[in-house]
Amino acid sequence: MTDALRFPDGFLWGTATSAHQFEGGNVRNDWWDWEQVPGHVRGGDTSRVACDWWNRAEEDFALAKDLGTNALRLSVEWSRVEPEEDRFDEEAVARYRSMLLRLRALGLEPMVCLHHFTLPAWVAAKGGFETAWGVERFLGFVDKVVGDLHPLVHWWLTLNEPTVYVALGWLQGVWPPGKKSLRDGLKVARNLVRAHAGAYHLIHRKDPECWVSAGSHLASYEPFDEKARLDRAVARARDWLGNMAWLEATIDGFLRPPLGLYEPVAEAVDAHDFVAFQHYFTYPLGFSLFQPGSLFARERQRLPDGAPPFMGEFRPEGLYDWAMRLRAFHKPLVVTENGLLENEERDRPAFLLRALGALHRAIREGAEVLGYFHWSLLDNFEWAQGYGARFGLVQVDFATQRRTVKPSGRLYGEIARANAITREMAERVSPAVARELFER
Repeated sequence: MTDALRFPDGFLWGTATSAHQFEGGNVRNDWWDWEQVPGHVRGGDTSRVACDWWNRAEEDFALAKDLGTNALRLSVEWSRVEPEEDRFDEEAVARYRSMLLRLRALGLEPMVCLHHFTLPAWVAAKGGFETAWGVERFLGFVDKVVGDLHPLVHWWLTLNEPTVYVALGWLQGVWPPGKKSLRDGLKVARNLVRAHAGAYHLIHRKDPECWVSAGSHLASYEPFDEKARLDRAVARARDWLGNMAWLEATIDGFLRPPLGLYEPVAEAVDAHDFVAFQHYFTYPLGFSLFQPGSLFARERQRLPDGAPPFMGEFRPEGLYDWAMRLRAFHKPLVVTENGLLENEERDRPAFLLRALGALHRAIREGAEVLGYFHWSLLDNFEWAQGYGARFGLVQVDFATQRRTVKPSGRLYGEIARANAITREMAERVSPAVARELFER
């Protein structure tokens, strides 16, 4: 009987962050403009200060190191680096360089994301990723950032959750640009395939040894009634549209329906050195004749009162399912986001144990998983939910910017330092969870 679930040597134990949600003061992008419209963000919150990272990121880097982690994911804000068309801000680039130097000095491996949902206002005003011009401007930004920062970065993400970006901005219209247009949404999705592929090759021209992927959001869609043929059909359809169509296009270079009619995109073939995946929610789906707008699928998840509308069910075993499924691509895997939305720290420690236990099971069964980045290091500005949705391992009092490590943060650090989950750790959190992990 084992007393520890040990992870591979060199495993990346990280936390994830993003520029707009953490830095504060990003007032030149489309999200800042969106926040100024009443009703767009819960409670009228704005990102004006957020976690004040533009001024104090290094303090939180030290906190991440003290927790016991060895990696940290951050993003570079395009609107800081290129606040106006054809003008790069060298002071902003220098600030990001200083952040990366500090991470390196602390022994924290940086992973850098180049697009995490925001566009400079001047890019958004001209159509952003709805246009080929927007893709070209993005690649110009990538060229600048990677050219200046690549000696400090081995791990790159080109885009964060492209399918979420499309769904919330162009299909549901609850994020900028606030559209409800399938035609425009599909155009953006196709252009993001090209943006990712172009960035992948550009980064490799700068640094052939680095590793590049895109952070794909992969939800689990399950038939509400496994025996119901139509429930199974709508779950398969949502899985293809929400998870696989975009990812597969950047693996084999074909735009399959609904992205296209099998048009080849040569530069997108094999445009991942590893598969970065992000998993949060499971959605049980039932067939509904009266919901054609959602492809005849009715979401049947059970949620607590007051849950945000985007939430599904948190099922930590989903990490096992996805790690095993993604083995089909024959590439190493990194979990670049996973976490629990919970404003009161009740279930996160047990969730963390179950999620990491599921990931360990996948590794035991042959999945090559190189790391796990928890979303998030700190409570932060959670887009349309403002400050009312907490994912952090560290609590932030946004009135004072005081940080307080949560029990889940202490537990995660303990796991990271040990490179293992021990029976004693699990027993402290929950004897029931310990039995699940060690006596299955």
